[in-house]
Amino acid sequence: MSRIQQALFTLLVLWCSSGFALKCYKCQNKQNCAVNETQMCSDGENACLTVTPTGALPTRKCYPYGQCNLDSLKPTYGSNLHFMCCQTDLCNSSVTFEKNKVVLGVVALFTFFINLVNV
Repeated sequence: MSRIQQALFTLLVLWCSSGFALKCYKCQNKQNCAVNETQMCSDGENACLTVTPTGALPTRKCYPYGQCNLDSLKPTYGSNLHFMCCQTDLCNSSVTFEKNKVVLGVVALFTFFINLVNV
């Protein structure tokens, strides 16, 4: 196996080892909670939820995507709220810049190949 093939295989293994479970930020009624705790979602929890009742601090957690609607959230959080559900790792952050695996992967591969050419 050539050096390039070994490097590509290593990158592929690292890329795939991130697993298939969704990862979300987890917090309830805390200031700046998006930068703290994370959790791996369990079966049936295929979305990351951010819900903020009017006048309250946000709650972030794993949640079933099929229940990401006002009717499902009202009994727990009240009818006057803002919510967002998303389905990518750590997408329920309040941070405006979020890392995108695809972009980072492309940049890493591009950098790798540029360095190979210059060697």
